[in-house]
Amino acid sequence: MPFDPLELFSAPERKCDDDFQSLDVNNESVQLVDSNDGTEDQIDSISTDNLENDEMQDDGMVPLHIHDLPLLQRKPDYSVLALFLRLFSPDRVLNFSPLEPETDPETIFKTKDVVAVIEDALIWLLSYCPRFQTRSLLASVSFLAETLRKGNMSEYNGWLTQVIASELQWIEELKREEIHHLAALRLAENCGRTAQPEILRQIEIPHLDRALSLKEPSLTSDNLGLKTWGSSFLLGSRLAKPSQHTYLKAPVLELGLGTGLVGMVSCILGFETALTDLAEIVPNLRENVELNEINNALVDELDWLNPSSFLLKHDLPKYNTVILSDPLYSSLHPQWIVDMINLFLSDDKEARVLLQVPIRRNFERERASLWKLMASNGYTVTQEEIEEGHDDFGESKFIFKKYVRGSGALIN
Repeated sequence: MPFDPLELFSAPERKCDDDFQSLDVNNESVQLVDSNDGTEDQIDSISTDNLENDEMQDDGMVPLHIHDLPLLQRKPDYSVLALFLRLFSPDRVLNFSPLEPETDPETIFKTKDVVAVIEDALIWLLSYCPRFQTRSLLASVSFLAETLRKGNMSEYNGWLTQVIASELQWIEELKREEIHHLAALRLAENCGRTAQPEILRQIEIPHLDRALSLKEPSLTSDNLGLKTWGSSFLLGSRLAKPSQHTYLKAPVLELGLGTGLVGMVSCILGFETALTDLAEIVPNLRENVELNEINNALVDELDWLNPSSFLLKHDLPKYNTVILSDPLYSSLHPQWIVDMINLFLSDDKEARVLLQVPIRRNFERERASLWKLMASNGYTVTQEEIEEGHDDFGESKFIFKKYVRGSGALIN
């Protein structure tokens, strides 16, 4: 079913009076320096990270400009282009924001994987890029890159495009291919989240005794499960928060797990948990489970429209907790969701359904349809809350609902 992820944020507003049963959220030019004699002696001195010159120290705080980058006309070495392109790589992501920028030069070089090319690059830079004459000044490229990308986007993208388009004849073939690949990655990263290549996101859930790392491949139109959404962070935080009443009762099933955040939180909390999603999502899900050394999880394919392959493997397992996080992006999903809940939720009197849904104004009908179907199938809301949150696309409001079978008092 074709789907554009941008529809989640840009579709026209639609009104629906039945969006919530009890809550109203409608307020819802470059100076070139020629090489001189004694270059080797100078390289020996700059390799020791000489910061005695105040002017050089100040250069590390001056905003990076496109004219500071290596000119292709000067035929920069492989080491120079590889150095800059790797230093331009985005920092690791903590939750939905970049980690605090590292300032120690040697740590930066190790993190960005440029240690092997620095010395060779400095020889060329001494002659042609006087701003970057020391290791410390080179390190500044990493934490000044964001202002260059944002403040001079067209020029930055233009430089990357020139690198990609250049035949780089002065560089050997394999290294040339690497430079083209790195430049293409940097260009994609500057074109918005839906165009970005794979990232590794670090998640820290409050009250959870460990951080989680989530691999997110490039986001494509029909693989939204390859992205970590704000709903999963909020729901995972709710589950991990100490309270006298736990939200989970084993065994646990999560439908449409995506990158695996909520299901892995459930596992870490000690609950037997089945992590399920579509066939194209499961390989990345398994990688994340292995990456985080989660040993008590069942990971398998479950197609809501045709669950036969899952049932053939596992008979008809019943679960005391069914979890869904951000499951609505089609008018067909409400019925499929209720079908899966009816199929897998146990008859235990304490069985429950936990739902976390973003309040996207272009999906009122889908939410209203889900609420109505849950009610008509005998499920009652026992807890309902609106909370603020955000993800890569900005701030949003989210609704949490806990359902049980039959009647039950609403708990706020």
